[in-house]
Amino acid sequence: MSKKRITEQLMEDVDKGRLGVNQGLPTGLPKLDSIIFGVQKSTYYLIGGDTSSGKSSLVNQIALFEPYAYAIQNPDKIKVKYVYFSYEMQARKQFLRGLSREIYKNEKKVYSNEFILSRKNKISEEGYAKIKSYLPYFDKLEDDISFYETSLTPKKVEEILLYHAKLYGDFVENTTTKEIHYVLKEEYKNLHLIVIYDHASLTKSEGNSDTKSKIDKVSKTFIEFRNMCSFTFFMLQQFNRGIRSMDRKKYDSQEPTLDDFSGSADTGQDADVVLAISYPITYGLETYRGYLIAPKQGGFGNRFRGISILKARDGEPNVHLGICFFGEVGMWINLPKADEFTSAQDYTQYLTP
Repeated sequence: MSKKRITEQLMEDVDKGRLGVNQGLPTGLPKLDSIIFGVQKSTYYLIGGDTSSGKSSLVNQIALFEPYAYAIQNPDKIKVKYVYFSYEMQARKQFLRGLSREIYKNEKKVYSNEFILSRKNKISEEGYAKIKSYLPYFDKLEDDISFYETSLTPKKVEEILLYHAKLYGDFVENTTTKEIHYVLKEEYKNLHLIVIYDHASLTKSEGNSDTKSKIDKVSKTFIEFRNMCSFTFFMLQQFNRGIRSMDRKKYDSQEPTLDDFSGSADTGQDADVVLAISYPITYGLETYRGYLIAPKQGGFGNRFRGISILKARDGEPNVHLGICFFGEVGMWINLPKADEFTSAQDYTQYLTP
């Protein structure tokens, strides 16, 4: 197999754009899509946040449920498959959260995890029937997603990615240059494979390797498969505890930075797009970028999150978005600009789903 010339590869990308393929998969956050161009193939995304800031819920919306919904609606245009390293949460709990989200998205009804599992009161027959009506959707999703729930070493992660690469394509050697190229099988020519890794520090160590070493090895593996196979990666990473320090608060410097990512800073260098979640109420802030946070003053309280785009190789970095997060249903919603909130009523509509 002869290698395509660079100009030929470039024009293929241009032609894909004319067909709408380069627009990316939607995240459910139109403002975010306008900056990072949706979820793109062959792209490495890093998402950072403090404990309980909602990292897993965010990645499930922007990388899993919204792109998958789009793929179902456009089967002739795109096919999506997932590899989900879910170290922090069992697969059935991921689907439980997804069930709450889908019901709310489609019907604006709040079916919390507590309600679905009858943790306080037995679920009604109507509610039970509603849950069962969504099972075909999640059965289909299960066919398109491979979960790995046990912490794995970087080497094992590499082996799993190689296994999935061979499921959907072939590694072909150029007879002249001896270079290896990855070619999707005909039935998967429109495939977009998305890998979700939750989260970095839970990677299992190899021998006596430290936290930084194991995270860096996984990150470098992501780069290899991004470049060779055009896989898309979402890596989740905790923030350092220092983001809540009194010194940060004293000098009004609690905006997240690339230095706040715990375990290794190399992931921020490796990734194409870096998103950081701010959770102002946990920092003791009454306002954040013009938004009222303090609950006693009628502000957002726990509902508010900020998403900072710290890095975007093909987009605009250093952009900050105000987000409403309904945690009980796993839904992230764009907020209007801060100066559009002029009365308490403007905030009230975002306090409950």
